[in-house]
Amino acid sequence: MLQMKLYEKYGVFITETEILCCSTVKDLINRIINEKIIQNKKQPKIEKEQALFNKLFNHLLNEEKEIIKDIQTVQKFIAEIETISSNIENNVIRSEFLFLQALCCFYYTIEHRDKALIQIGEKFIS
Repeated sequence: MLQMKLYEKYGVFITETEILCCSTVKDLINRIINEKIIQNKKQPKIEKEQALFNKLFNHLLNEEKEIIKDIQTVQKFIAEIETISSNIENNVIRSEFLFLQALCCFYYTIEHRDKALIQIGEKFIS
């Protein structure tokens, strides 16, 4: 219950174990402050990762016909996304990259009536 209240009030997630380790209210306040400091340090990196995804997503939308013209260019684009996403720390943004790979496979499959990439696309979704 206290976890939820702290999350709603301060936007930080502190585990129940961490809460129980705080022997005083002052300890808990220090834990909240430290968590907020950590969040603030991570925010620019998250924004950078999201901007990178947005750039690749817009590239796929704007250059779709060129990217999916043949299986080699699709595989190259998917490999490029794989390389970039391997350095993404945020799990939500990493899942967006997997979605982008699946979307690329889907576009290729629709355009070429070729089921070669369906299983690969499904792997990215699951």
